[in-house]
Amino acid sequence: MKKAMIRVAGLVVLAAAGWGGYRFVKQLPERQDTIPTTKVARGDVVIRAFSRGELRAVRTATISAPNLGGTVQVTGLSPNGALAHEKDLIVEFDDSERKASLEQVQLQVQQTDELIKKQKADIAIQKSQDDVNLLRAKYGVRSAQLDVQKAPILSQIDAKKNELTLEQQKKALAQLESDIQSRYEQGEAQLAVWQEQRNKAVINVRQENQRIQQTKQLAPIEGLVAIRQNRTGNVNFGQTPPDIRDGDNLQPGVPIADVLDLSELEVVAKVGELDRANLQEGQVAVLQLDAIPDQKFRGKIKSMSGTASSDVFSGDPAKKFDVVFSIDMRQLLSALGMKEGDINRTFTLNTNIKRAFHQMLMLSVK
Repeated sequence: MKKAMIRVAGLVVLAAAGWGGYRFVKQLPERQDTIPTTKVARGDVVIRAFSRGELRAVRTATISAPNLGGTVQVTGLSPNGALAHEKDLIVEFDDSERKASLEQVQLQVQQTDELIKKQKADIAIQKSQDDVNLLRAKYGVRSAQLDVQKAPILSQIDAKKNELTLEQQKKALAQLESDIQSRYEQGEAQLAVWQEQRNKAVINVRQENQRIQQTKQLAPIEGLVAIRQNRTGNVNFGQTPPDIRDGDNLQPGVPIADVLDLSELEVVAKVGELDRANLQEGQVAVLQLDAIPDQKFRGKIKSMSGTASSDVFSGDPAKKFDVVFSIDMRQLLSALGMKEGDINRTFTLNTNIKRAFHQMLMLSVK
């Protein structure tokens, strides 16, 4: 009896295993043969490309440290983010050394002027004395000539003496004329030296005045002030350099601040190779700014780079293409709360700035 039950249980187990294997094999072909399908619809394929970029001004005027003969110290600086109008003071430098140098070269000009006056007076006095001596010498020659004419009534010895005296007077006159000419040329040469020194001192005065004018850097255009970072100090790798501030000593030519023209902005972004193939210049774009996340702005693709590049510091080794987007400035300024009259004034200013930049470009090309 026990053996019969064991056999029945074994048969049940085998039957269950067989049934499970059958169901598994039955379902396996059905899964492999299943093909997803959908209803075909005619229409345009919309391809969207997303990227993050940087908002920047199209035109920027950079203010750099002037060449004042050495390091310059910042004594005044416009606040970062301030709105500057044209001819507003942006950066001011210490001009105490330049003013002291200006006083010194001005003193040199005054001293040289006095030396020139003295030289001219000496030349005039010497000329008067030379005229008197020359007149005496000519009188001596004429007197000797008259004595020579008395030869018929004088002895042969006296006549010979008169002839020797005449020859001596003529030599003295010639020597005197030569000395007068030499002294005149020497006086004129010394006067030319003083005059040249004065011209040099005047040039130095002009240069010092120009340097003093350069100690006050004004805004060439109207826009937003962006202070540069001070990279001249000892900054360790990974640290952010501090902004330039009052009291910093800078080398000539170091950029200090940028004046950003807010009348025209653009967005610079990077896109991958697949997205680059779907983009073209003039294509409409939708822009969204982090500062105004609840609004979207109209834009267009201005330009695209033909070659890809990678940034090793970004953490993304893939090469990407640079794409520049324009933004609807009227929509942006309206979203920022600017009035219609101010917007029109801004666009008028934008036209004038474009014309000025174009003239500057033409002058540089010439």
